[in-house]
Amino acid sequence: ARDVVVEGAQPLDVHAILDVPSGVVLMVNHLGLVRVFRATDLHRDGALRTLAPVWTRSFVGDMERIVALGSRLVGSRPRETRAGGVLVSEPLSLATADGDVDADGDVDADVALEPWGPVTALGALSLDGRECVAVGGTGRVGVVPLVDGHLGEPCWQCDVDLQPATFLWEGGVLWVA
Repeated sequence: ARDVVVEGAQPLDVHAILDVPSGVVLMVNHLGLVRVFRATDLHRDGALRTLAPVWTRSFVGDMERIVALGSRLVGSRPRETRAGGVLVSEPLSLATADGDVDADGDVDADVALEPWGPVTALGALSLDGRECVAVGGTGRVGVVPLVDGHLGEPCWQCDVDLQPATFLWEGGVLWVA
């Protein structure tokens, strides 16, 4: 996708570009604007071209950490509010929840893991065939599965002597930095 210009893109602090299994690529900026593109439009050779999003909707601004679990976004709650936990979005695809690709409005989300306090690190991983998110906050790290579209109880968690900023899941080992 190195030869793509995004139509209407504003240079507003892009927080995530995520290739989602449902055939879309999501771009989320600092203001919470979610743009959805067809993955097939991005993954092809050719000359420089302008790419328009299939749809654009609002999520929540100031999410510093965002990952995709299946077709859902999981993001830290806005840093400015110091609210605990994460937001788990509705499923996102080329068609919106009501099937209308041109729909505007907000992406619906549920709050999860609020007792964890502010989340400083997120990572998507697969554990024993289950989609999970690694979650880190001041002094602790855990792995939480996605169950029926919602985050379940942590598979495990442990205390750490740092404020996690990033994760790497490799060979069954969760690296924390």
